[in-house]
Amino acid sequence: MTWLGASSANAAAHIRTLLPTNVRMVDAGYVASEVRGTVVVDVDRNLALPLLEDVFFEFVPTEAWDAGERATLMLDELQQGATYRVLVTTFGGLMRYDMNDIVRVTGTIGRTPTLAFVRKGRGVTNITGEKVTEDQVNLAVADVARAAEIEVRFYVVVADGNAVSYCAYLESNAKPERVAALAAALDARLAALNIEYASKRASGRLRPLRIVTLHSGTNRTYREHYVRKGQREAQFKVLTLRDAAELDFDFSPHTS
Repeated sequence: MTWLGASSANAAAHIRTLLPTNVRMVDAGYVASEVRGTVVVDVDRNLALPLLEDVFFEFVPTEAWDAGERATLMLDELQQGATYRVLVTTFGGLMRYDMNDIVRVTGTIGRTPTLAFVRKGRGVTNITGEKVTEDQVNLAVADVARAAEIEVRFYVVVADGNAVSYCAYLESNAKPERVAALAAALDARLAALNIEYASKRASGRLRPLRIVTLHSGTNRTYREHYVRKGQREAQFKVLTLRDAAELDFDFSPHTS
């Protein structure tokens, strides 16, 4: 049992290759330091029910939250496929606490919506109005890696306002001669997932996405850098989409 989606998807895919074929990997559900939000009860469809007797949930549609609205919805008002910002009230003392998390309604069991973690609330970058989200980046990288039959061990996609483009730093087993084709494929996949990204690329306001390959072991160095800065190692999560202005890790000594 582990996380299978969001920024964990590529790592989980690699772990699958190391396990016997009869071993089943089950998603851990929506779990955070503050709360256990869901439990996966349908393994075949990866559907997770919210823990109704332990947590009182409130939701704000993602676009409404970004627009400054704070009117909340209850579980029975959620729509299939939509994404929401989550607020929780718990027996532990949290009251209408903003989790800074985005979840998606993935289905229903009976009349109860099932939920899946999508990304952190701040996982959005914007250079020219494209508003790329971390879940779009995670899906694009996973799709391109699967199609190219490569293993991506670690990645961070950076929105570079000065270069007016996105740069994907990848630690993978891709051959150097394939990097240009991978960059084009990742650029195209992001455009397919985000119509504003497609529009800005078509007009030339955004330049083509670049890929910079990383030395093996950069993942560990990256983690150690942030642990030294005060993040707890057990709670460290790689933010796979970053703004260059906020990124304080220097990738240049680790590039191939």
